[in-house]
This record gives sequence, structure tokens and C-alpha cells, in this order.
Amino acid sequence: MEFFFESLIKISLAILLTLIPSIEREFRSHPGGITTHILLGVGSCMFTILSIKIQEKNDEGDVTRIAAQIVSGMGFLGSATVYKSDNFVKGINTAASLWVATAIGMAVGGDMWELGLLGSLSTTFILILNTIYKKCMFKYNNKKQDNNDIDDSNNDIFIADETN
Repeated sequence: MEFFFESLIKISLAILLTLIPSIEREFRSHPGGITTHILLGVGSCMFTILSIKIQEKNDEGDVTRIAAQIVSGMGFLGSATVYKSDNFVKGINTAASLWVATAIGMAVGGDMWELGLLGSLSTTFILILNTIYKKCMFKYNNKKQDNNDIDDSNNDIFIADETN
């Protein structure tokens, strides 16, 4: 019964800590919102708990083998959020935040909830700063573009007609 309550606490904490950065993604209508982040956090938490418990029961095996597979599997899933549109690569930040959600779940599963909390808060902070930066750059680029527009209304430009 102790294992049940310990797992319940860890999974609940993984849900909470992966929810925090996922809210920013959800509000920005990016792929990989709340549900995806939470499922990755819970799944990686469970795999980490399993890895530790299997090794404790068997006194054999390598705890890091499952963790390594979580990381490579997440790379595969994260690649599904990356795409090219209008000569821009999009979805990389979402893929990275999903990757971090997996690490948060692994940290909680490995009894390092403090690391998971720091990862959750710092990821959210970085995503918010990135949004602010992009808005500022968008305004700056639009202002710069408006200042570079030439007013042709006062210029006398003659174009030769080659049909003569």
C-alpha cells in the first residue's frame, strides 16, 4: 500500500509540474498543449518508477536503460510537432517543451521533485520570455519596414515606352 501512495503522489506531482509550462503552449494555440505535456510527464514518471523498482527487486539491470529509451522515444514524438511553413521551421519550441515535460516526469519519478519543480518553472519562464521577445521583434520589424517605405506620390518617375 505504501508503494501505491508513493506512486500516487509522484504521478500527481508530475501532472502538476507538467501542467505549468503546458498552459503557455495551450494559450498560444501551439500543438502539444496541456494533454500532451501531462501524458508525457505521467508516462515518463511511470517508466522511471518502473525502472527503479525493477532494479530494486532484481538486484540486476541498469536503471539508466529505460531512461535512455524515454529520451530517444521523446525525440521521435517531438519531431512530429516540427514542420516547415512559408520557409520557416515551426514547432521547435513545442518539441523542446515536450522534451522538458518528459524530463520533469523522470525527475519526479526518480524522487527528485525539486529538480522537476525548477525545470517546470524555468521552462514556463523561458517560454513567456520568448513570446515577449517575439512580440517586441514583430513590432520593431513592422516599424522599421514602415519607415523604409518610399512615398512615390511626389516623385516624377518616367518609364520609357519601348513600343515605338
